[in-house]
Amino acid sequence: MKPYEELLLKLIRSAVLQKQEDFSEFSDFADWGNLFALSSSHSVVGMIYDKMIEVFDGKIPEKYAIWFKHSAFKEMSFQAVRSLTFASIYEELKKKNIAPVVLKGEVLRRLYPKPESRTSLDEDLLIEPEDYEPLKNELVLMGFEEAGEGRDEKHWVNKKYSVYFEIHFSPFPTEKSYESWNRIFDNYKDRSMVNENGVVLLSRTDNFIYLFLHAAIHFIYSGVGIKQLLDIALFIKNYKDEIDFKYAETMLKKAKAFNFAAEITAFIKKYFCEDVFTFTKKEVDESFAQDVFSSGSLGKSDKDRIHSANVTSTKFTGKSSLKKILFPPKKRLQIQYPFAKKYPFLLPVAWLLRLLSNLTHGKRSLQTGNERLKLIKKYGLITKKTRSDNDGND
Repeated sequence: MKPYEELLLKLIRSAVLQKQEDFSEFSDFADWGNLFALSSSHSVVGMIYDKMIEVFDGKIPEKYAIWFKHSAFKEMSFQAVRSLTFASIYEELKKKNIAPVVLKGEVLRRLYPKPESRTSLDEDLLIEPEDYEPLKNELVLMGFEEAGEGRDEKHWVNKKYSVYFEIHFSPFPTEKSYESWNRIFDNYKDRSMVNENGVVLLSRTDNFIYLFLHAAIHFIYSGVGIKQLLDIALFIKNYKDEIDFKYAETMLKKAKAFNFAAEITAFIKKYFCEDVFTFTKKEVDESFAQDVFSSGSLGKSDKDRIHSANVTSTKFTGKSSLKKILFPPKKRLQIQYPFAKKYPFLLPVAWLLRLLSNLTHGKRSLQTGNERLKLIKKYGLITKKTRSDNDGND
């Protein structure tokens, strides 16, 4: 592990997990450019900024100090506004007897010492299909605009406050590849809970399982980063007495994701908190750890890695075609080019940019995809039998 990677982990442990750390070995640290690039790619600058200034006050060159400060301020100020707006919107929806289940962002943010430092681009809501129309009508009255849709989700944006909602009708896509995953959450509403702020959530155990499977999706496509694994670490740390770990293990095995989940808990134990629950006593796979570091947030560290999803995702779903590679589903295109999500009429421009980028990065993307495919297969997330033929049973 490189020194700036080790330093980032120490800063995270100290700032987020509030552990006592000795920074004396970094008294002569000078690789601020790489530390900034790494923390930015993983969207954790806001998490580490105050601790970094406390430890290295006066030792950071002015140029880098400005970069860190501006990035941290931008990340946290925008997130603070979005979170306040979300809370207000959700409260209004509840008054109309509309209470979708909230996934990820706002559920996890409150686990951090500084909630606004845990950023997210959109907020995910889970509802039953029959509840969509009442929700849609209220969003329109609140100034939201529809910003595109997929087969299993709808996208809405409030441009005034830069609040994006991704509304799901099932925890995961409804295609065959994810059937066994979705079955785990049958009757999720019957097990749901309401937190002290009146927000409806998945049960602790369902949420725990969901975090691993959601991470698995990103890992299969282009990667899972530090922030996602930190989310899981904090979730375990805060709710260990409310999670049925045995049931979670059984469900993750049915989803063919247990080995991947075990690798995550091994990573958490080694790099975040040594006293955390782990599924097995295995040592962390350093190839997995390096993949996490090079991933960036949600596997978006570079274009080669993003395009490598053409290799890994098609192996997972069992579907592959030149047309799909050149003209991917709108949702994936909007993730890659956020402007196409905000302004759907610019989708043709996004497709053209992707085509040109594929021509430029094709060979390197193919190499990255094939290398990552070996790692994904190692954890059993992709097997010789395609996901589309797999019924998910042991």
